Formats: sequence, structure tokens, C-alpha cells
Amino acid sequence: AIAAGYEVTYRLCEALLGCCRQRFYGSPIKSLFGATVTAGKLLGLISCELLNAVGIAGSMASGLREWSSDPKGTMIKRFNGGGWPAHNGVMAAILGQKGLTGPATILEGDRGVCRAFGIEKEPRIGKLTEGLGERYMIMMREVKPYGTCGGLQCAVEAVNEIRSAIHVKPEQIERIDIGCSVKVRDMHDSKHPQSIMAAQYSLPFVSAYAFFEDLSDPAVWDESILNKPEIVSLVQKVNISIDEELDKIYRETNDYGGIKMTVRLKDGKEQKTRVRYFRGQMERPATFEDINRKFNVLAGHVCSK
Repeated sequence: AIAAGYEVTYRLCEALLGCCRQRFYGSPIKSLFGATVTAGKLLGLISCELLNAVGIAGSMASGLREWSSDPKGTMIKRFNGGGWPAHNGVMAAILGQKGLTGPATILEGDRGVCRAFGIEKEPRIGKLTEGLGERYMIMMREVKPYGTCGGLQCAVEAVNEIRSAIHVKPEQIERIDIGCSVKVRDMHDSKHPQSIMAAQYSLPFVSAYAFFEDLSDPAVWDESILNKPEIVSLVQKVNISIDEELDKIYRETNDYGGIKMTVRLKDGKEQKTRVRYFRGQMERPATFEDINRKFNVLAGHVCSK
């Protein structure tokens, strides 16, 4: 059931790659169908019931990105990012099991999901079935090592590399220059987040905060950090600009493109680094030890050793 859910979600992601970034938030659109199929398989739906369930789910697909420009972040990102598509997927599967019918062409049809949401460029409909049964999308999963937006993981790793190289303390930093793609800058260039949600979505805040704490532990995100003078001060020293090389990568692949970071110290010294992929991406897979460490950090907050 889980493998089937990944299969549907990731294939829809490939079909809509770069097609609905600006206005629509992809998780409640794409993950919804994975949730529907997973729930349907667990409920033992036969093929016609499962097809109806997917058709029903299509009328539940939604996800506007207006929350991303709100300095308070609001609670909608987390709501849309997992709970709501999971809820709707289960509901669609139950309705399909009980005989409610839905359009069989909900994904590829002229008024289906791909063409309705894929308004920024033509969706790649063929990706829905390309190599079906030959490669399995669950093998393409990625694991985020840090408690931030996925697009900012490379920035955290860049900070960690610089901290390891020169053992810098936050109070020694004069400025932090970050080069990135327009995809990163347009969605994540906020210096005044007013909630943890907005802070985890802010490249300046995440980059600055990573000099203070280990962001692999989500417990370090507490409302009190939003107004700590030393953190707020360092956030204002972060300068973001478009890097032509990284932006070219984004425009050719829809990949974030990675991060280039330069930290200048008050004594005039500089430390530079570039992170193309974070640890956990397909191109730089997480090891068993990485995943084990993440599990122990997360589980350690609610379970004894």
C-alpha cells in the first residue's frame, strides 16, 4: 500500500514538474492521490473502486500558496502539507468503496488535475506511466536531515561546513552572503518572520539560526527565538542574491540548484562554501546511520532509549 502511494504521488510530481510552483502548493494536490491509493489498498478496494476513489479525490485537490508570503506563516502550510491530503485520501477511498463514482481520467483529462493545475508550463502527461513497473518511485524518496523547508536544507549544510572549517561564533560574523536560484529567493527571502512556520521557511532566518543551534533536532524551534536580539541581529546580516550558475540549473531542471555561501568575519577573514545537494537527496543518499540518527533524535523526545 505504501509503495503504491509513493508510485502515484511521485509520478504525478514528475508530470507536474515546474508546472504549478508560483500559485499552487503541490503537497495537497499530489500527496492527496498517494494517500487515496494507500488507503484504498489497505481497505482492499478492487480496481474499479480504486479508480473511482482517485476520481473522487480529484475534486478534493487544492492548495493555494498565499500562506508563503505571510510573515506569520499561518498554520495552513502544515495543514495542507500532510493532514488535509491524508484526511481527504482516506475519505475518497471510503467513498469509492461505498459506491460513489468519479471520473476515470481525473489525472490526464483535458480538465483533469495535470492540466488544471499545470498552468506555468505544459504538464508532461507521459510521465504518469513512463516505465511503469520497471522502476519504483519509492526508491526516489528523499530524507530531510533538518527541521526546515526542503529548499533550505543546503543552506544549513553550508553553515555546518563553515562552522566545522573555522569554528566561527555568531558574534564574530560581519555578514553572510548567499547566492541561490530565483526559485529559492522568491519564496524564502524574508527577514522578519513572526512565527516558527515562517521562520522555517525563511532563508535568512534558517541560515542565521544554524550558527546557534543544531537544526537536525526540531526541538530547537521555539517561539522565543523569534525575538532573541542576537539571532535577530544576525538575520539582518544575511544578504541574498541570484547566482547565475545556480539559477541556470533551476531553469533547466526545476531543481533548487543548491547554495553558495560566503561568511565574512569582523576581522576581515572570509570562508566560502558551496552545497549542491543536501545529505538525503537522491544524488547524495542518506546512509543507514543518517536515518538511524534522525530516528533516535525524533523518537528520543517521546520514548526512553
